[in-house]
Amino acid sequence: MDIKLVVSDGERIERVGRILLVLIAKHRRARRALEESVKERGGERSRSSGTAAIEAEREARHALLAFRATSMIDVSAKAAYVRTLLVDGASGLDEKDWETLLQSFS
Repeated sequence: MDIKLVVSDGERIERVGRILLVLIAKHRRARRALEESVKERGGERSRSSGTAAIEAEREARHALLAFRATSMIDVSAKAAYVRTLLVDGASGLDEKDWETLLQSFS
């Protein structure tokens, strides 16, 4: 079943597959949980505290980035979502993440 996805910048991408939509939703939830964890510690983002939230966000991000795009719609949706992360200034993407993302497009 295909689903519509609206990304935060208002761009509508039609007929995004359910799996990609679920992966984006999981990453959004993991990011929110990590942000809440950081707020609870007064803005401190150390590896020793909040490790579970950091790991959950990292795993969700990797699963999303590694998801193999099977259509131009998937490519467009993933690119739009990553763009929203960059605009937010909190993407957390490193070189390995970018490589994973680019490989998922091939």
